[in-house]
Amino acid sequence: MKLSSCFFMLCTFVCATEITAQRTPKPDLTVRSGDVQLKKFPAGTRFYKSRPLYPKQSKMTKYMMHRVRVNDWSGQYFALSQSVTYLYAKDYLTGEKGGVYLKTYELKNDFEVLLIKNKQFADGYYNQHIKADKLKGFFKEHGLGYIQDNGNIPDSQLTTISLDLKYYFKNLNVPLVSTLNNLGFALECPHDNKNNEIILPPNMKWENILREVQSKVLVYGLHPVADPDAFQEFDNIDAVVPPYKKLIDEQKRIIDAERQDSADIIVY
Repeated sequence: MKLSSCFFMLCTFVCATEITAQRTPKPDLTVRSGDVQLKKFPAGTRFYKSRPLYPKQSKMTKYMMHRVRVNDWSGQYFALSQSVTYLYAKDYLTGEKGGVYLKTYELKNDFEVLLIKNKQFADGYYNQHIKADKLKGFFKEHGLGYIQDNGNIPDSQLTTISLDLKYYFKNLNVPLVSTLNNLGFALECPHDNKNNEIILPPNMKWENILREVQSKVLVYGLHPVADPDAFQEFDNIDAVVPPYKKLIDEQKRIIDAERQDSADIIVY
């Protein structure tokens, strides 16, 4: 056999193997007993959140927000570590440049959440609609399910919560996170294979649950966002010094211009 023929067959085999690997479906997303757990955070636990230095909302944006239906995953997202918060920061930058607030909050009192332990929920292979439908279906049929390690929570309390979950999710068309507010719960879900995130329902007054204990300003733009030294930290916006001050001034100018453009649109 000619060398060229061998090379062609090898390339064909490698390509076919890669295509097969790409097409191989992952296991179905499932929620089983033990995947959902009632968890209590003690008072003083710290949550972290990135917030925009210059909010982009215009009057029109606020008007339109009232017309948007709350979806399954609508809520206020908080990280349990600062390192995860840094990943969110780039969402508030202008062309990977500018500043964001890094807010640190503490729980005022003990706070219970529903912990989703299944790491499949961190996998982008499964879309958000499927994840929400699987959880709501589980709550409807099983409530909390069977919890082997209940963390010294009385069985009577777990039974009551299970019954409440079955009741509130008997209609599977209700939004997932918002409906949990009927029970006073937030959701803790996998953000990735190592970190979880807290999702507070949009209709939950989280200011009554958390107190702000620290606010820092992170300014990006002198190094690529992916670099470990991508940002410089300042105690507040007035403490930002050149050349970082120029970066946030430019960010403000761009956002103000965008805000004005959207405010010029007439809403009937």
